[in-house]
Amino acid sequence: MNKKTSAFYRQLEEDAVEYAEKAVTLIRSYEHTFTIAKKKEEMDFATNADHEAENLIREKIHKKYPDHGILGEEYGEQPGSSDYTWVIDPLDGTRDFARGAGEYGCLIAVEHNRELVAGVARKIGHNELYTCSKGNGSYCDSEKIHVSKTDNLFQSYIGFHIPSYQQEKNLVEKGIRILKNTVLACYRIRPGWHDAYLLASVAKGVFDGLISPLPLKWWDVAPSILLVEEAGGKVTDCDGYRIKNRNLSNGIVASNGILHEQLLDIVRISAKGGA
Repeated sequence: MNKKTSAFYRQLEEDAVEYAEKAVTLIRSYEHTFTIAKKKEEMDFATNADHEAENLIREKIHKKYPDHGILGEEYGEQPGSSDYTWVIDPLDGTRDFARGAGEYGCLIAVEHNRELVAGVARKIGHNELYTCSKGNGSYCDSEKIHVSKTDNLFQSYIGFHIPSYQQEKNLVEKGIRILKNTVLACYRIRPGWHDAYLLASVAKGVFDGLISPLPLKWWDVAPSILLVEEAGGKVTDCDGYRIKNRNLSNGIVASNGILHEQLLDIVRISAKGGA
């Protein structure tokens, strides 16, 4: 990568930070006055904060990068004339936001020809800002971060996305088998539901890996996939293949790279009904 391209990716990262911070300010203003704007399915909805935050980010992108495409959770995809596309989850963790749980934030990524080149995960609950761009490393609150060096699975801390009843029964049963075998193989499991921040913990070296065995939405994880990779880690689907074309139908496994094959072995054995 030449210096000009690297600098442009850094600029995209900085702009994404600006847009995310403005969105977070708007979201916080709705913490006690939000309304349900759209019911999607049981226990899934969008608030006026989701909609207005995405509109704000879209306006900022259109103003500076009018030829860039945008893919957002609330308003879908608007193709651009360039090879760049912004991926937005304006309010990641809407249900937690609505319940006052504090575990929510704003996610923004930028793709070039479907390859991630910049990302921001602004976590409100712990007031953390994760940033990255291709070739420029990963950062948490401006401090460079790196994945762990743990090489023993029995000493590892592993994040795990717990399945819920909303998924198909066979997928839930598969997820529970994987969870059981992970518990038996690792020192400690840290369950969670916000994959972006579970991935950020892998990038930061807090977790040594993450297993999220069920299908995911691209905007829920895009910036944090790059965050792990730029921090020296590895992210694949649950069969060990590199993620391409936003395809997350087979979940994800992320790690410090050292433990990756061992985590994949757990998933593969469990998927076949083992243990």
